[in-house]
Amino acid sequence: NWNVAVLVRALLRAQGARVVLTRRSNAGVGPCLTRRAAIGNQQRADAAVSIHADGSLNASNTGFHVILPADTGQSQRMLRGSQRLGLAIRNALRDQGPTSISNYIGSDGLITRSDLGGLNLSKVPKVFTEIGNMHAPRDAAAMTSPAGRQLEASAIAAGITNFLTSRRG
Repeated sequence: NWNVAVLVRALLRAQGARVVLTRRSNAGVGPCLTRRAAIGNQQRADAAVSIHADGSLNASNTGFHVILPADTGQSQRMLRGSQRLGLAIRNALRDQGPTSISNYIGSDGLITRSDLGGLNLSKVPKVFTEIGNMHAPRDAAAMTSPAGRQLEASAIAAGITNFLTSRRG
């Protein structure tokens, strides 16, 4: 995930975007979820994306999904923005990514959750990506290969770019 995030940062910076990561390196663990949400809020980020790999123990559970925030009191603007961001990233991952749409969770690569503090505390458009299942051999191969990571990063960056360039409040 760290390698994908660094690649996404490079791709977006090459397009002139200002990118802030919540971690400085892949060593240890990053800041707590409260601090991570605060970073996006304090920066007044146009978009915040958490990049993860799912850990379903069932190796037949394959594919990616994008997690959208449920309405737990955030502004409608944040929720609408998150929906648009999630759709843009889902579409890019579906069209360009090395893993298929999840066959075990969500619907058409999207799921809404109310139990994730990183989404609940965000005041800016925010989604989580689960770019594949670490226990599914094909997904794991894509996520651990340089070519697969580049495809993941390119797709996520394309989704973010699409979201940013087609913004409608």
